[in-house]
Amino acid sequence: MTRRTTFLIANTSIVLLSLLTGLKVLPGPELAGITLAFYTLLVLPGILLSDLLFGGAKADFEGISRIFLAGSAYACLFVCIGFIPGITYSFIAVAYVSSIIIALAYRGIATVKGEDERGVDLVGSFSRREDYSAREKKAMLIVFILLFGICAALLAGNGQLGVSTDAPDHISFIRRSLGGGGLLPGDSFHIDGDGTTFDPRKGLWHPVVSLWAWLADTEPHILWTMMPAFLSFFAIVVFWFFAGELSGSIPVKALSVLFLFLFFRGDGFAWLTKLSYSRNIAQIIFWGTAGFLIRYMRTQKARDLGLAALTAATGTAIHLSYAPILGVFLLGLMIYVSIPRLGGEWIGRFWKAIPLVSAAVALPLAVRLINFPDLPNMIHTHMQGMMEIGAGLRMTDPVELIKGMGFPFLFAVLMIPLFPLVTSGYRRSRLVWFLFIVPALLVLNPLTATPLDMVAGYMHYRLLYAAPAMVYQGQIDHRRSGTRCSDRKLESRES
Repeated sequence: MTRRTTFLIANTSIVLLSLLTGLKVLPGPELAGITLAFYTLLVLPGILLSDLLFGGAKADFEGISRIFLAGSAYACLFVCIGFIPGITYSFIAVAYVSSIIIALAYRGIATVKGEDERGVDLVGSFSRREDYSAREKKAMLIVFILLFGICAALLAGNGQLGVSTDAPDHISFIRRSLGGGGLLPGDSFHIDGDGTTFDPRKGLWHPVVSLWAWLADTEPHILWTMMPAFLSFFAIVVFWFFAGELSGSIPVKALSVLFLFLFFRGDGFAWLTKLSYSRNIAQIIFWGTAGFLIRYMRTQKARDLGLAALTAATGTAIHLSYAPILGVFLLGLMIYVSIPRLGGEWIGRFWKAIPLVSAAVALPLAVRLINFPDLPNMIHTHMQGMMEIGAGLRMTDPVELIKGMGFPFLFAVLMIPLFPLVTSGYRRSRLVWFLFIVPALLVLNPLTATPLDMVAGYMHYRLLYAAPAMVYQGQIDHRRSGTRCSDRKLESRES
């Protein structure tokens, strides 16, 4: 039996087992049901799409990032059939599993006929080097499996839950959706609507979670606490890929991940316990979009731009804050490529990419804005965490900044004028600097913060999520250590 045949049989069996679990034909431990459903819903579709559209499914940081991002996009797109009146989650689940089986069958037939000899190489290459042995490749796959196991063991059952959070709001929404309220029910509890209007914070991640709960045959609150155990590994991998594309340096990537664990959003590692929330899934999607957009700038490969556009649409459909965050990132990138001696060689590629990425954002954003209520939830629009400083101007309260972003973020802001001196001569460092300085100045400068706060309330604060703060700080610490590397090496080094 060939590896291809084993792959087809094993994965067909897994998706059928997951469907039978959801249909309550095959009862079993909840953890097994959640695991089977996760693989069926997000991982396997990502493997197949990567294999069919994006040059193969590889077990490296780029490849695993592609798998998660493509799988998430497919799940978000597919659940949209639930908007058709009368379609239930049982129908969506059967159709979803059927589509995966058809894709598996197609790959098997295509390989037999010799149409495509690449295959799904999950022990594939791990860098541009082509001389890695099969043993080395398998060793890397084992490392990834162990990392996933560690994340799962540390975070299983630790998803944020409690009356002091808004987790009950989201869980109520998922439960109502499963109970026949439609994909995006308008009669579920939320903090200022009390079941009378649709909550615009909710996006397509919630129906995906509902389908996950249906396939796993588990209660939404149980799944909510278990989701970080499955998602945290992919969050770390996508962030590593993102940091690598920005920095081009292994030491900077390592420092960036360390700072992620210590300081990210003032929570550090504890942030991973909040991955059930759609806003944090949108953050992971943003890292993926930004990473593959930068990858396209360097390689000019259409598949990188295609995945960036796909994830841009997905992120917008998942959370409303994604679009302005991506917009601020693109603004910083535009400034960078407009400076000839820094990113001038990318300017043509940038303007080729913008129409496709913008169109990908525009469609789901238009749909969301059409359904936006006349009176936004006041909890998001009232003045919070801001200080009046006279002349009608407002600025972010430093205490609020430290609380929401962590003390190191304040240090990073203070380092803005010194950053070019610390990292003098490095184009990748300049890229990170511009991407950090644009959202930081928009939110912290009273001249721009005041109108933003008047329009969006404290939601404008989320523009800071576009700033690659952990990579920025990694650059500072790496350069202060005395390590030096030429621009040419930085540009050519594989992430």
